[in-house]
Amino acid sequence: MGKVIESLKADSLIRLTDQSDVICQKCPNLLQGGCKSREKVRRYDEAVLNRIGLKPGIQISYGEFQEHIEEHIMKPQKMKEICGDCGWAKICHGC
Repeated sequence: MGKVIESLKADSLIRLTDQSDVICQKCPNLLQGGCKSREKVRRYDEAVLNRIGLKPGIQISYGEFQEHIEEHIMKPQKMKEICGDCGWAKICHGC
């Protein structure tokens, strides 16, 4: 996940999704039948997208996504509420 985040530039286009994505490819919870943490991840994705006011399938720049995260999650200190029990939280915090 860290490598994917490091590779993104502010003008990189990303597509928001609530399905498996490039970050999921190296996750130890991704099994042949799908994600063994599917419901937890779905909860995170849904909460983040609802909080920032965007829908799956939208394509935006990574910089714009970061602005939404900063404005709607980080500044109002909602990260712990949304995904405080996530093992990736420390890596995401720099998003």
